[in-house]
Amino acid sequence: MENKLRRLGGTDLNLLIPLYVLLRQRSVTVAADILGMSQPACSSALKRLRTHYGDPLLVRRGGRLHELTPFAERLAARLEPAIQAISTVAVNADGADPASLVREFVLTMADSDQLLLGGALLGEAMTEAPGVTFRFEQPTLADDSEVASELHAIDIRIVPETMAGSLPAIRLYSDEWVCLSAVDNPVIDGGDREALATAPWVTAYHRPPWVNSPLQALAAEGINPRLVGTSETFMVLHSLVVGSSRIALLPRSTATTLNALGGVRISPAPFRTDRYDMCAVWHPVHEHDPAHRWLRAVLQRVAAQRVGSAGQHTGVVG
Repeated sequence: MENKLRRLGGTDLNLLIPLYVLLRQRSVTVAADILGMSQPACSSALKRLRTHYGDPLLVRRGGRLHELTPFAERLAARLEPAIQAISTVAVNADGADPASLVREFVLTMADSDQLLLGGALLGEAMTEAPGVTFRFEQPTLADDSEVASELHAIDIRIVPETMAGSLPAIRLYSDEWVCLSAVDNPVIDGGDREALATAPWVTAYHRPPWVNSPLQALAAEGINPRLVGTSETFMVLHSLVVGSSRIALLPRSTATTLNALGGVRISPAPFRTDRYDMCAVWHPVHEHDPAHRWLRAVLQRVAAQRVGSAGQHTGVVG
């Protein structure tokens, strides 16, 4: 550690923030405006950074500085957590000032949660923390047990409570599985197990084994579903069932939105189903970060506004 600190002796740490903003914005003009610097001063900072690293960092394309060199791409990935850590110790220990935050938060969630919470979250953040940006990512893990390892690289993941395990978490809202089918599909009405077993089914985010899957609940009722299609988005399920004999399984919150598109209807799932809780989980390293605490509070507030009604609740898990 002492050797690392000695090497820092020749480094101008005042350049870290300009470096962070330049690599994010990829434009001297935009970065200068954000930093409250003149454009010549920002250009001078970039020149010093290029000399320090021995790399151009930003290269021209189409008359603008907007493409990162391969070295700058690697540097940007390491710089994000470093700036967050510095921000944690630089702000008031009792809490972050949202108005002064300059940070990107990465949230992993299904498209149904992006639809439900994303717009309201952006609206709240634009009012309270105009320097904050969000990157919404789709879940990509084939194995739910890998959630904890994924959290090293992101801020929050929204998952069913059964996947939260021992991770820090807060409940956001409750939901339930329902069926979506064409308005003239008679199979879903009769409740005939044989007809339901032979009917074509579609769903989203399905990867064997059927952990946390409604298909597992169907099989438990003696209905071994004939799965004919899966998608990496719930929103496409409307197009997969409208005007067809196919039946989709999806959360009621999403089905309600798709139902408004017309040509489909919502029916109770043909299996015993309880409401399930959706949670925001994060890595323990973020637990006492004031900026992250602000994010969690806003997310929970947004969830309460969007779905906080009878039978739904938010709160701390545990």
